[in-house]
Amino acid sequence: MILGLDFGTTNTGAAVFDGHSLNLLPLDPASQNPAICRTAMYFTRDGQYYFGQDAINRYFEQNLGRRTKLNRVWVGEIMQVFAELPTFYRDVYVYEDEFSPGRILLSIKTTLRNKAYFGTAFRDQWYAASDLVATFLMAMQERVRAARQAPARQVVLGRPVHFSDDPAEDEIAQRRLLHAAFKAGFEQVYLEYEPVAAARFYEQRLHNKRETALVFDFGGGTLDFTVMEIGVPSERKILATGGIPIAGDVFDQRLFRDSIPKHLGEGSSLASGRGIPPYIFDSLSDWQEVLGLNSPDNLQALNKIKQEAAEKDKIEALIEVVTSNYALMLFDAVEKAKVRLSSQPETILAVKTERFGFAEPLTRRRFERLIDSEYRAIKQRLHETLARSGLEPKQVDRVLRTGGSSQIPLFVRLLEDMFGRDKVLGINAFSSVTSGLAVVGHEIETGQAEYKAYTPDSVPEPDVASSVTTHRGVRPRVDLSGIRQQLQVTQGILLRKDADLPYYVLLALEAGGKLSVSGADRLAFDETLEGVQLFAENSSHIAAALLIATGESDKVLLITNEFKLTLVPARSMLVSAKIGARGIHDLLRLQMDEYVTAMIPWTSARRFMCLVTENGQVRRFEAALLAGELRQVPYFRLERKYKGHAAFLVQADEEGELLLGTSAGRIVRVPVRELGNLTCQCIKLRPDEQLTAAAFTEADDDWLAVSRAGGAMVLGATGIAGQNWRGARIVGFAPLSEVNEGRVFALLAQGMAYLLATPAGRMPRGKSFLALPLTECESIASLLFLER
Repeated sequence: MILGLDFGTTNTGAAVFDGHSLNLLPLDPASQNPAICRTAMYFTRDGQYYFGQDAINRYFEQNLGRRTKLNRVWVGEIMQVFAELPTFYRDVYVYEDEFSPGRILLSIKTTLRNKAYFGTAFRDQWYAASDLVATFLMAMQERVRAARQAPARQVVLGRPVHFSDDPAEDEIAQRRLLHAAFKAGFEQVYLEYEPVAAARFYEQRLHNKRETALVFDFGGGTLDFTVMEIGVPSERKILATGGIPIAGDVFDQRLFRDSIPKHLGEGSSLASGRGIPPYIFDSLSDWQEVLGLNSPDNLQALNKIKQEAAEKDKIEALIEVVTSNYALMLFDAVEKAKVRLSSQPETILAVKTERFGFAEPLTRRRFERLIDSEYRAIKQRLHETLARSGLEPKQVDRVLRTGGSSQIPLFVRLLEDMFGRDKVLGINAFSSVTSGLAVVGHEIETGQAEYKAYTPDSVPEPDVASSVTTHRGVRPRVDLSGIRQQLQVTQGILLRKDADLPYYVLLALEAGGKLSVSGADRLAFDETLEGVQLFAENSSHIAAALLIATGESDKVLLITNEFKLTLVPARSMLVSAKIGARGIHDLLRLQMDEYVTAMIPWTSARRFMCLVTENGQVRRFEAALLAGELRQVPYFRLERKYKGHAAFLVQADEEGELLLGTSAGRIVRVPVRELGNLTCQCIKLRPDEQLTAAAFTEADDDWLAVSRAGGAMVLGATGIAGQNWRGARIVGFAPLSEVNEGRVFALLAQGMAYLLATPAGRMPRGKSFLALPLTECESIASLLFLER
């Protein structure tokens, strides 16, 4: 079946029709109505992509209340090539939030018609305008594949009657939309006007009864009119079309501009007698321009205004909105209040955060006054369209309202006054276009209708720039095939099918600083594991390793040779490793000569995080404070006051000790309470001696020390401070109780893992024994711990 896909400014839907039944496909599992997907994308610094309601939720989760640090960044020089004109070069600048965990993209359909918008840079890659749309459509394609258990190769895409009043912008928008669809994996694309599709959906109920219909398709980005004869397929024809680029997004801005700024200082008196510049609130009313208010010049101006303002609390709230990512939350509240005014005459726009709050009463009459100029323009365009059809209002049999904004009472009254209340019918506001596109797809497939089929070879590439030149060379165009592969890997997660991922993520630090990541199935505790190859036999020698589950909350804390601490989800690391050689490098934002030196599963169960260097230095951090820092910034950089690189990260509590082991077999216990918040030298190493193992132990635990050669020694709960295990290079410590429960594996440098076990009977403390027989070519690199 040919898919019908309505890619809308605000919402997106997909459906198929077999001639008898219509099937709306679930595109958004996080939405109250899975068949309606919010047209939203959220890209994160750790390489994750979120879509629909999940994108909005993730943005709020990661950004509300987060401080920003804005820099104006020159991302490069773009080359513009136009037919019969010289080649032009243009510098491209963007405002970039240095601390941002990701970027939210809304209303991306509107970028298609903007000739001056070529794209954006993110994570050191260049996204052309069609690439942004293609990324969203790829996600929808993967969700269609999951719903139908088969990919969709052919699609009928809806398009507005006019993307723009400018014919050149309309042409480039259509070409960008087509190429975005091709990049998303569709091989043949058919186009249909969105209001015509809505009429085709309604036509199914006419049963060959002829009607003259006017479709009033009013969504989030455009308003389209179509006057057509429907009902009898052989007599179906379009009499007139029209449209105007005014819709719900514009109304949101009007309501925002009128209701929000007064609570953020607009109209407040200043000591200088000047007013607050209107551009601040004009920019605030357009969420895509809010980031620019974070520029150093604007922040300096806002702080100066605060000093002069009589109502300092309101200016503080304004600065909080600008600098702590509350603008989108305000727009969301305004949009919901606007929707409520369609069903009730008045409502309250209430906003409450930890630092500011207000309640603004709104009435339907006030809203209608705010959009009066848009109302008049729409009314005039409607009359013009009807006039071009050659019909009088009384000759129209049916007026079909569709789209979210068509439910606004002011426009319902306009239609009823013009055509008569009995003729105006509201059809499914959010899925009538989707359904009509599916009906068209069925007719194309069965030969009942002929439409032009677009293919990748039949449409020229609309985006003139394939790359952006920077001072570091060429900023490459984003690898959409890599994104497609990532979306295929994560599709199970998005649909809440965690079983689609391996249960464990395996991380290994290899000789030379390379970080390897792979997945492993769950290892049952009741099975005897003689040995399993977890990493490739021909890989470099493994120096350290980590085994962590892929749950939503499972995260890894890593530190690099540049002493940068980064907290990332385990599943993000697994997905990043699957999308290309630079996946992990980009995920961790590593510099050219930077590499990971230590890692640990993150948990909030213990009070401290201890950093241990290879030269025996130890520093203790409050874990809660460290977590707070890592929520604010993509990484937390420590000062460079250490000897050697960071070798271990250990979580600890005040009542307990650090166990430290060396390459010469020495074992040292360090009480955590004696560690301050400054770096201290806990063990004086001899020449050619390194710290090779570290762990935290409670006072009443028995532990096992393990050597590189496969030996082991039981350490008692107390004593053995300064114990020498001559000839042993200690590679790890493990609680004896977990070893006995079969939860600890010895990982060889060659990638093979063996279950670690102790001999039967009681073993004397302080005496070594052979825990794992090895050949001369084998050695233990690290210990792996299964979750409790």
